[in-house]
Amino acid sequence: MDQLILFLRWFIGFIFISAAYQHSINKTDFKIAIEEYGLLPQKYINGSLYIIMFIEYGIGLFMFLGIFLRITYSLGFLLVFLFTIAILINLFRNNSNIDCGCGGVLGTHKISWRLVGRNCFILIIISYLFVTNNIYGGLLEIISGNYNAINIYLFLVVKSLIAIFTLYLTFTKINSIKAKLDSFLHTL
Repeated sequence: MDQLILFLRWFIGFIFISAAYQHSINKTDFKIAIEEYGLLPQKYINGSLYIIMFIEYGIGLFMFLGIFLRITYSLGFLLVFLFTIAILINLFRNNSNIDCGCGGVLGTHKISWRLVGRNCFILIIISYLFVTNNIYGGLLEIISGNYNAINIYLFLVVKSLIAIFTLYLTFTKINSIKAKLDSFLHTL
């Protein structure tokens, strides 16, 4: 059972990290998606964009590390719930020809009842994780001494993969910024 909970936690964590990464490299598309929902005043959209990305990265990272799980699950639930409400409001307005703005491994789709169902499934998983509150395979389990060789192996392998993925994302972003800067300097 511990392995299932660990898999679900990493699965949901990966959804949030991949969404945050997609939003950070395509801020314009994400901003347009938020604008199309028509629920926030224009002056709050830019700030909301960065707050959402920060929360998504935090949720994903903390789920992978297995720390601050109660607050992480609560924030994850709240974020998915708010986006589901935003989708429902627009579906009831017959405004279904807008992108969901999900990004990441979930992709970007036009909002639909299917998307509401998918989000409800994610909410059920997060609720299950909250109720179980299992720290198996997490940093706190290793620190507390409640571990075995498999836990340490899983911890090291997964955390190494996360570190490699994070470095890849960082270097990709740096190269993107460098290319834009080079292009700008060549126009001068």
